[in-house]
Amino acid sequence: MKSKTIMILAAVCAVCFAGIPAFSGDFLADKHKAAGLDCKDCHGDKDKSDGVDMDKCLSCHDSYAKLKLSPRTMKLHPNPHDGHYPDLDCNNCHHGHKALEIYCDQCHKK
Repeated sequence: MKSKTIMILAAVCAVCFAGIPAFSGDFLADKHKAAGLDCKDCHGDKDKSDGVDMDKCLSCHDSYAKLKLSPRTMKLHPNPHDGHYPDLDCNNCHHGHKALEIYCDQCHKK
């Protein structure tokens, strides 16, 4: 009985969510998609669950030196792109299909 209920629930979910994009919202991947990029532009031929190499991020976003001058973060105190660890992997904070995580908060409490 329990497994039949689970199967019915799964079928209802599949019907209800059919056609809805897997990622919709305000995540980094959505911003890249809105800019005309697709999955392969960042992930290449890798499995998408492997994340994106930092070199790939910096191939479009230049360098930390330029990122710290970004209008979005330049006036933040502290500026997340101008810390005392200048070469942190972008993936420490930026998760393409999940919410942003402030890596520095692991040591620096608000």
